[in-house]
Amino acid sequence: MTAGEFGRGIFAQNPVFRVALGVCPALAVTATMADAFVMSGLVMAVLAASNLTVSITRNLITQRVRIPCQILIITAFASMANMLLLDRSPHFNAALGIYVPLIAVNCLILNRADAFAAKNKPIASVLDAIVVGLGFTVALLACSMVRELFGSFSLMGQKVIPGHQPFLALTTACGAFFSLALVLGLYNYFMMRKGKEKA
Repeated sequence: MTAGEFGRGIFAQNPVFRVALGVCPALAVTATMADAFVMSGLVMAVLAASNLTVSITRNLITQRVRIPCQILIITAFASMANMLLLDRSPHFNAALGIYVPLIAVNCLILNRADAFAAKNKPIASVLDAIVVGLGFTVALLACSMVRELFGSFSLMGQKVIPGHQPFLALTTACGAFFSLALVLGLYNYFMMRKGKEKA
């Protein structure tokens, strides 16, 4: 994988930005950048472990039971991630709540397992997981930065804008949709400009 392909996987071909794939946790856990960062790390770990396992077992699983087996593999690693978070960081476990176990049904992870890992070798599958995971991290951190900065006047828990009247609506579920729309709008705007410059 070249540096150009690596960069395109994170930005130009980012599945969260391109087709809003796996966007549920982006809406649910982006109230703070710290929460988004932890969730991104868990998703990347589950994605890498699942891709590796699916790739290793790709010739042992028949086409008829391919999807159920992939879901079981992803669920096993999502459960491990949930137990690890509960043991190591009860604070983040409480903040992320049900969305950690729901990594098991994140369509982004299942998509990469079925579309890439089931057809490629282990090392390539892990690299794909890292690239997609970094793209997912960029998307979540972008949404969380908007929500935390303007909803709380802080970043990573530190006050960065003076004043006592932040836009509290951004910390609500409605604010999550607004921040995602803003991030997707900016992404599409810059991609369109880039396309026009090349033309």
